[in-house]
Parts: sequence; structure tokens; C-alpha cells
Amino acid sequence: MLTHDPISGLQNIEAIRQEDVPDGSPRTIAVLTVKDFEDKMSFLGYNFGNTIIEKFVEKLSEILYSHANTELYQYAGMQFILKITHSSSGASADSILAGIEKLNKSILIVDSIPIYIEIQMGITEIPGDTATLSGMRQALIAYSFAKANDLDSSFYDLSLESHYRDILSVASSFTASLANHSIEAAYQYVYSTDTEEIYGAEMLARWKKDDNTNISPELFIPIIEKTDLIRDLTRYMISRALEFVKENRDTSWIVSINFSLKDFSAGSLNYLFDAIENAQVSPERILIEVTERCLVDVADMIKYLTLLRDHNIRVAIDDFGTGYSSYQYVSDLPIDVIKMDKSIISKIDKNATSKSIARSIVDFCRENSIKTLAEGVETREIADACKEIGVDYLQGYYFHRPQLMES
Repeated sequence: MLTHDPISGLQNIEAIRQEDVPDGSPRTIAVLTVKDFEDKMSFLGYNFGNTIIEKFVEKLSEILYSHANTELYQYAGMQFILKITHSSSGASADSILAGIEKLNKSILIVDSIPIYIEIQMGITEIPGDTATLSGMRQALIAYSFAKANDLDSSFYDLSLESHYRDILSVASSFTASLANHSIEAAYQYVYSTDTEEIYGAEMLARWKKDDNTNISPELFIPIIEKTDLIRDLTRYMISRALEFVKENRDTSWIVSINFSLKDFSAGSLNYLFDAIENAQVSPERILIEVTERCLVDVADMIKYLTLLRDHNIRVAIDDFGTGYSSYQYVSDLPIDVIKMDKSIISKIDKNATSKSIARSIVDFCRENSIKTLAEGVETREIADACKEIGVDYLQGYYFHRPQLMES
């Protein structure tokens, strides 16, 4: 009972701990996970989820049956550990893993219901004097990298070790940094193209370390977005945005707040609505920015974006032109503003293709009553080119560099 999983019958992590004495043979260790299994469990039920595990283990066992140099362990749920001992008489690790990869993106029939199986793996090779648990740790780091970058598999190397430490360091220190005000809110003004007067401002998160150096948002935001910590950051930015609006009550400036995919839930949106009401701020002055990455499930997003619209809160698509760009989904969504990414805007004054792309976006938005905003306006020439093709708003260093709010 201690060393075996009661559902699959496979050995578990405790079995590895008890037998973990290196025998001198090099080994390949792989962590294998079925993606989104928790979602399947919550939707189909616990008992049906256990049946999926049983059927999947049967498929794995069929593949591994003829390979005496392999051992399969169950780590948790639909996460497994595969140990392949290198042997002159056994199949190579590459050929065994290739056999397992055939299960990826396959259909598993469970009680006449087709279940889509998508696999991710982290893989490492360890020498004969290294314990299996150490190899398992390396494989888990490789798996974490594969998961974070949406890869089918990833192989461990020392660079991943450094990458993993950076992730852990950022994630583990975030809460304390937020509490001691090391994380601050900055704002960057947005200007009307026609008048070049301030139209509004975007709220931006900044993180200063104890040595007064900064952690780049390009580093910490993607890490925080992969955890529930992003909700804490968003709530902080909401509070600071509302303070900014209150400090500028005598203007009509629109203030934008960035939302991640995890922020689109009933709880997070209700928090936003309550915060606006408690601050006695007009919701028309709030703009929620969402990146194209959040729009993979358009049907689900329509529900949340419509709820924002029903509360008189505006919505912008950020970084437009870098991800899943589709005029069709934009026309299906209640969108007020499209922000064209600076990768397009930065070349608009010198590159005919960039200018043509930007003009096509502006024309589409005008036909659909959507405003356009150019990001990354860093020179007078870029600003003039944006004005020429009819962009509504401009944002960038040429006009204003982000400035920290006062505490």
C-alpha cells in the first residue's frame, strides 16, 4: 500500500525512495504528463477520471511490455516517471521514447467516449553513480520548461537549472515585494493624434530590488502570469489606477489596466466592479487591456468582455499583430480599442510593408467603429506616419516615458 498506487497498481515515488541506490548503470529518466487532466476530472467526474488513468496505463504498459530495461512509476494523477536503464541487450532510450510519443495527440476511448490525449515530457540522462531521485528532479525541471513554453518535450541541461532558479526566485519573492512596496505602479501617457493632448494613461508595474536595480517586466510578468499571484498584482494595479483617476478628477483621461488570462473570472471581475463603485469613479474612465494570447477561446471571452461592456468599462486588444491576429474574432468581440504592436509601428516611417499593415488595421477598425492606438512611437517621423494613415492615439517615448506614481 505504501509503495504502489491503488488505482493503476504502478509503483509510486515511495518505491523510488526505498530502492534508490545507484547500481552503476546510466539511465534515462522521463517525466510524462497528460495535459489538462485536472480539467477532464472536474468536468467528467472523479470516477471517470480514474478510468482514464487505468486505460492510459494499459496503453503505456503495452508499449513498454517488451522492454525489460524500463520501469514505470506513477507520480501523481496523470503524471508518470519512466526509468530506462541503458543496456546493450535492451532497446535504446530514444526508440522507447519514440514509441511513447506515438500516444501524443491520440484518442483514448473510455466507456465509448473519445478522450483526446496530449502528452508533455521532461527528459534527462544520468550517469551510473547518480540516484534516480536526482534524475527525477532534473526531468521535472525539463518538464516545467516544456510546459511553460508549450513544447511536447524538453531535455534537461544546466541552462534550465539557472532558468528554473530564476523562476523560483521571482515567484517566491513576489508576495513579500508587493507587501513592502518594492513593486510600484507607473503610468505612461497616451496622446490624441489630432491635438497631441493627453487622452489617458496606461498603468505599468515596476519592481525594484533591494540593491535599487530593477527586475524587468519582460522577466517577471510572464512568470507571475503562470501562477495565481497575477491576481494579486492585478488587484494592486486596479487600486493604483483608481487612485490615479481620483487624483485627476478634473480631466476626462482614460486609464488602462492590463488583465491576464487568469484575471478573466467571475471573482476577479466582481472585484473590479466593486472597487470602481467603492472609489466612486466613473467606469467609463477605465479601459481593460487584454493581449491576443487571451483570445484563444473566443466564445468564453465574449462572455467576460460583454460583462465589462455592460458595466460601461472599455476594452482594448493589446499587442495586436503579434499573436493570433484575426479580423474575424475581433469583429465578434465587444472591442473599443486596438493597440498596434510596436514591432509594426517602429518601422512604419521607413518600411512600406509595415505601413501597409498598419493602414489595413486602421481601415478595418474605422469600418467597425474601433479606435486605434500606436505603441512604441519614439520619433517625430513615426508620429507623423501614424497621423497620415489615421491612427487615433499615440503612445511612446517620443511623447512620455513611464513615470512612477507617488506612494
